[in-house]
Amino acid sequence: MEGWNWEDAVLKAGDGIHVNFPKSIQKNGWWAEQAPTSKNSKFDDEMTALNKFFEDAKAYCENTNGTLENNLRFEAMRGIFNGSQNLYLHADYVKDIILSVNFAKKYSVKKPVIVGGRDSWKCTKLLRENKIPVMLMRLHDLPELAEDDVDLIYKLPFLLQKDSVQFCLQLEGDMEAMQSRNLPFVAGTAAAYGLTKEQALQSVTLDAAKILGIDKWIGSSKMVNSLPL
Repeated sequence: MEGWNWEDAVLKAGDGIHVNFPKSIQKNGWWAEQAPTSKNSKFDDEMTALNKFFEDAKAYCENTNGTLENNLRFEAMRGIFNGSQNLYLHADYVKDIILSVNFAKKYSVKKPVIVGGRDSWKCTKLLRENKIPVMLMRLHDLPELAEDDVDLIYKLPFLLQKDSVQFCLQLEGDMEAMQSRNLPFVAGTAAAYGLTKEQALQSVTLDAAKILGIDKWIGSSKMVNSLPL
């Protein structure tokens, strides 16, 4: 918490690229008046555009003869391909998560991370085998399907822990700064629905630090490295 501004307080800047992975299913209505979901009619076009960008960016970053003009958008992708940055793939539905994993493998992305992961409990074997961590959605939410257990979202951390999938809890979304005060309550909910208290605490400290690549400095009382200057 030390620093006069965010530049002074930051531990690691530019740690990755965020991709809102195309949604195969489109939600309709709003939280108080939900409507039936529908197929995303723009999905194929969005996937084509995303693949085209990654193909061009990968070719640009692999070029070593220095003949290409400098492209700032492609330069920003260099860390994704050389493994110095995470690729944060925002995906919730099981089909989209599976497509995200295959997408990362297709372009040889070394450090992909699933953000959201509402249906991640349905594909834990795929995530575990590919060593892809999940930054779980906010737990204080309702299940997607009427036939789901009412407490399914609360149990997500336990379901991932049980199947040895690396994960952490976070509050990405609207009003993140205000929501940060609720992180202990989210961890408490995870503890009430399967995790031990130690595992719940670790999910908002060391596990999060490991996924972000800053566990050398924060996240545990056993830190041995001094903070970066």
